[in-house]
Amino acid sequence: MKRLFLRKATPLALVLAMVLTLFAAKPGAAGAAGAVEPMIAAGDHHCLALKSDGTVWAWGWNGHGQLGDGTTTDRPTPVQVTGLSGVTAIAAAEYHSLALKSDGTVWAWGRNEKGELGDGTTIGRRTPVQVTGLSGITAIFVGDHHSFAIKSDGTVWVWGWNNAGQLGDGTTTDRPTPVQATQLSGFTTIAPGENFALGLKSDGTVWGWGVDLFGIFGNVAPGYRQSPVQNPGLSGVTAIAAGSTHGLALKSGGTVWTWGNNRVGQLGNGTASGETTSTNPIPAQVAGLSGVVAIEGHNHSLALKSDGTVWGWGHNGSGQLGAGSTTTYPTTPVQAVGLSGGVAIAAGIARHRGLSRKDAFQYLHTFGGIEFMKEHYEAEHLLSLDDTVEDLGILCRDNGGNL
Repeated sequence: MKRLFLRKATPLALVLAMVLTLFAAKPGAAGAAGAVEPMIAAGDHHCLALKSDGTVWAWGWNGHGQLGDGTTTDRPTPVQVTGLSGVTAIAAAEYHSLALKSDGTVWAWGRNEKGELGDGTTIGRRTPVQVTGLSGITAIFVGDHHSFAIKSDGTVWVWGWNNAGQLGDGTTTDRPTPVQATQLSGFTTIAPGENFALGLKSDGTVWGWGVDLFGIFGNVAPGYRQSPVQNPGLSGVTAIAAGSTHGLALKSGGTVWTWGNNRVGQLGNGTASGETTSTNPIPAQVAGLSGVVAIEGHNHSLALKSDGTVWGWGHNGSGQLGAGSTTTYPTTPVQAVGLSGGVAIAAGIARHRGLSRKDAFQYLHTFGGIEFMKEHYEAEHLLSLDDTVEDLGILCRDNGGNL
C-alpha cells in the first residue's frame, strides 16, 4: 500500500507562503527585462515554485517523476526542473505538473496513465515534454488527472482522464492529446476538482461539469454532467476554487461563499456533518470574513486577506491550517499563526483523501455500485486500502449488494 507523503508535514499553507517569499524577486527586479511574477503551486505530494527568472523549482515526493529533475528520487529541498526556461505560469496536479512558457506553449511531466501529459502517449515522463498541438495559451489549470488550457482567442482546450465528463467536452472519452471543448466558451478561470470542474465566466457566473454528488454544481439534480450547468445561487463572482467535494467563490466585495460537502467543516458555517453525508447545494457566505483577495481549498479551505493574513477552516489533521494545533477541525475561520505579509496561497495534500463510510454509501447508492467506486477512487487515493475494502464490503452487504 502506498503511504501518503508529507502526512505529518509542517502546515502547508505556512510552508508555501514562506517559500514564495524565498523565491520572490529581489527588490528592484520586478521591473527588470524578462522578469516574471513568482508563483507557487501545490500538488498532492509535491510543490512547485516559479522564480522571477522563469525557472521552475520542485520538491517533495517524486515517485512518478513529477519533480521533473530526471529522477524518481524524493527531494526534501527544491531542485530545478530540467530544461525549462521562460516559464510564466505553473500548475501542480496529483502526480503530474504543467508549465506555461512565454511563447504560449505548454509543457508537462510526471505520471501519464490517463493521458494527462497531453503528448499523445500514456508513458510517464521524468523531464518536461511539450503538450501536443498547443500554442497561444494564456492560462493553464489542472485536476487530479486532467488539464485545461485557455487560448488567447478565448477557446478552451482539454486533455487527460474523462471518465465522469470532467473535461466538459460533451463526452466521457479520455483525451491523450488536447481537444477543443466548444461548450466551455466564455470561461476566464477553471478550477478542476477530482472528477469535476468549476468554471468562472466574465459575467461573474459559476458553472460546473463532471460528477456531482454533494451539490457541488448548486441546486441541481446530482449525477454526471458532460457539459456545463450553471450554479443558480452565484453571481458577481471574481474568483473560484474547487475542494475535493466542495466549492468556494470570492465575490467582488471580498466576501467568501461556500457550498457542497461539509463533513469536516470545510464550508466554514460553524457546523460539520461528521459521518453523516452532507449535501449543501445552496452557496452561503462564510461569516466573519471580509477583505479576502484569494481562496483555495481541498478538504480544508484557505483565504488570504488584503492585510496579508491567512485564514483557514475544515480538515486539520496534519496541521494544514497553520493554527498551531492538529486536534481540532475548525468549522469557522481561524488565523494561521505567525503568518503575515502573505501574497499568495496554495492548498495541497496534507489531508486524508479517503471517503467516510457514509460518503462511500452515498456513492454506491447514487451511482450504482462497487464499480463506480473502483473507477473513481483508486487504491492510492485512500489512506488504507484494506480498511476501505472492508468498509465497502460492509456497506455493500448492508445494502443488499455484492462485491
